[in-house]
Amino acid sequence: MCWRRTGAQGFKICQYLFVRCDNSPAPWTSDERGDRPRPLPVIKELKEAFDTTKRKEAPSWGFDTADGIWKWLKPPPDDKVKSENSGKRKRRAARKRGRQTIRQRLLREFSCLICQQVLTMPVTTTCGHNFCKTCLENTFSGKSLITRRSAAGRTLRSIKNVMHCPFCSQDIADFLSNIQLNREVMDLIERLEKKTEKNEGGSAQQVSENEEAENDDEVSENEEAENDEEESENEEGENDEEASENEEAENEADFSEESENEQADDTEEASSVNSDFGDEN
Repeated sequence: MCWRRTGAQGFKICQYLFVRCDNSPAPWTSDERGDRPRPLPVIKELKEAFDTTKRKEAPSWGFDTADGIWKWLKPPPDDKVKSENSGKRKRRAARKRGRQTIRQRLLREFSCLICQQVLTMPVTTTCGHNFCKTCLENTFSGKSLITRRSAAGRTLRSIKNVMHCPFCSQDIADFLSNIQLNREVMDLIERLEKKTEKNEGGSAQQVSENEEAENDDEVSENEEAENDEEESENEEGENDEEASENEEAENEADFSEESENEQADDTEEASSVNSDFGDEN
């Protein structure tokens, strides 16, 4: 149900009446069952309302007294997006995700936190961060792990310098003194890269096959068009020849008919002359 009323500033305002029709109890009440049909509430605005509209046909969703529940009394409306198209889009999206998953995993899980590229000669610090060995060494190049001290000709105890992780504040000086490659991560990256190359090769082959199929289809279409054009030209030529033959035959028939008519006229004229000559004699 809907209606319109005039607001405080003179503008027309549309009002709608919504009724909850759910089999589950409302969360703001203590009811143990769902909604039940009830009469419409008294609405004071309806006295001053205009353009009131009420539904005339039976509702699609209503209360079934036999089952005692709310359900579809008519077939539910169709979705705006057809299931077939949505299924095709889902399959395309799944294929796209499948093609990009390996590369994305490499970049997301096995990327250097300094160069933001896939790890080469990966090392894992004591704080659990992965870096390329070259990137980590270049970050701390020119920095000494210890500071040697001396005073009055005497050598004092060396002080270990603090080397903070490029990604966090943890000291990794002991790790930098003896950097070890993470062989497990290196082997995993190599396997994923090989798999990526294989998939890219398969995709390229599939693309080339699709292009060849498209070219073949285009060639066949062109050949069919040429054949159709040639057949139409042949048919036109045959029709022209047949028309010319018919025209010649008609002309010959007309000529023969004219000749016969002339011959008949000559015969009649000769017979009339002979009859006139006989009458004179």
